[in-house]
Amino acid sequence: MEELLEVLRTTAEGLAEVDWNAVGNELIESVNEIGNTVSQSASTGYLDPEIMLTIGFEVFVVFAILAMCLVAFLAVAMVVLIFICLVVAIFLFITEYLIPAFALFRMAKNAGYKYPFFAFIPFMQTFLEFVLPKREFRLFFIRAPHDMRFLVAIAFLILTTFGVEVSGLFDFIPVIGPVLSVMAWLFVIACLIGGKWRKMHDIVRTYDTEKNALLISIIGIFVPLVHTIALLVYMNKTPEYGAGNYYKSVAEKVTEEKVPEEK
Repeated sequence: MEELLEVLRTTAEGLAEVDWNAVGNELIESVNEIGNTVSQSASTGYLDPEIMLTIGFEVFVVFAILAMCLVAFLAVAMVVLIFICLVVAIFLFITEYLIPAFALFRMAKNAGYKYPFFAFIPFMQTFLEFVLPKREFRLFFIRAPHDMRFLVAIAFLILTTFGVEVSGLFDFIPVIGPVLSVMAWLFVIACLIGGKWRKMHDIVRTYDTEKNALLISIIGIFVPLVHTIALLVYMNKTPEYGAGNYYKSVAEKVTEEKVPEEK
């Protein structure tokens, strides 16, 4: 990163030191000289070799100046593009990883989950979003009770990493291979989009109403920042199964409520 910033700084300083007014004036003078030389040759009706040599040199100067301007423009464009890419990368790092990690860490701690630090590990962050909701996972024909959601999370991570590549293996089957490959690819994409939607829906539903969970999860598919903001809003709220009760069943909580506290 330091080397890249040094290159950007050096390029900017080099471009700033160029006297662009002088470059423009020299270009205009060269074009005028070419025009005068051509006019003199046309008036005499004779093309002197020396005049032709002068015209060629002036044309070379013009093209050299234009080439220098083009190189300078490309250098500026490269600096601007690199700067924009850095800004976008930092923005995505903050909104897609850092903020969700902090929010999920707080949510996991409030819920009583044993490993809240999973929030700061890229793949485990997704795993944590899947397992925090204590509700049945439902997507297409897939059903999984809340204590089996970790298997769904693992399957989703495998599909995310290898799903598209594996779908291409059907190409080796004669005749129907390409068709099977396309069908497998569509199935993988549908599972990834559906899994992402259900993941967002369930974790929002753990802290909010069904209406809001449906709305935020649908918008979050197209605008991930919405889901990030939702995590920030819910990170200090109590989940539907009660603060610190992640590993307690409903029966255990009911028993605790019925047993009076010892004085």
